[in-house]
Amino acid sequence: RVSLGVQAFQDELLKACGRAHGVSEVYEAIEFVKECGVKNWSMDLISSLPHQTLEMWEESLRLAIESQPNHVSVYDLQVEQGTKFGNLYTPGQSPLPSETQSAEFYKTASSMLRGAGYEHYEVSSYSQDGFKCRHNLIYWKNKP
Repeated sequence: RVSLGVQAFQDELLKACGRAHGVSEVYEAIEFVKECGVKNWSMDLISSLPHQTLEMWEESLRLAIESQPNHVSVYDLQVEQGTKFGNLYTPGQSPLPSETQSAEFYKTASSMLRGAGYEHYEVSSYSQDGFKCRHNLIYWKNKP
């Protein structure tokens, strides 16, 4: 499976997180995967980014769904010291969404992705029928 680390569909969020890519590169990568005939591909999104609004999150989810990946992973941002983002992030300068907002992001992802036909099969993973990640199944449910 090919996995694209999209993270968000807003250039300002990608830049604030120190990502090397922008939204134009995201679309180029999606087009490349489709042109190559990849039958099983995934997209990763991150919620609770600094300055991220619910509207931005809904837009990222909508654009992800429109891109039709077989699998979508949705991760809530965790700031870890020693990582590139952990070194870039200054508390107070770039406020993170509240726990209430983060919970709303999670509920929104679940609702939108399930509404688009994706099965929510583990804490951060959604897939179309027949495209569950085998690694995730082994890790979370001890199933081959």
